[in-house]
Amino acid sequence: MASLVSMRSLTAAHRLAHMVALPSLMLQSLQRDLSGIWARMEELFPSLVWAVPKSRVSHSRKSMRSANKGLKARSNIVHCPSCSQPKLAHHFCPHCYSQLSRAFKARNHQQTALA
Repeated sequence: MASLVSMRSLTAAHRLAHMVALPSLMLQSLQRDLSGIWARMEELFPSLVWAVPKSRVSHSRKSMRSANKGLKARSNIVHCPSCSQPKLAHHFCPHCYSQLSRAFKARNHQQTALA
């Protein structure tokens, strides 16, 4: 793990050296500073720095978590008064709406053809 920290700090220092063209002594001190920062970060935030799950999630736990995502029974289904098709209460009937939209489109099409 220490080699990974030093590799990260080395690559960061290497990129910075190419950008600014630092002398080699400054590069070594920068590498030491960065390795110290990474070590402190690892102590403070071990799970955030290494974003790895603590343990495997079993199939039963996974299915328990997704059990809430199922479909729920609707109790607000009523019959449309004009066509008696099932629809949601306080919503347009999809059957009547499609008939109305087809009629309006046909009427608009006829008006544009005549004009």
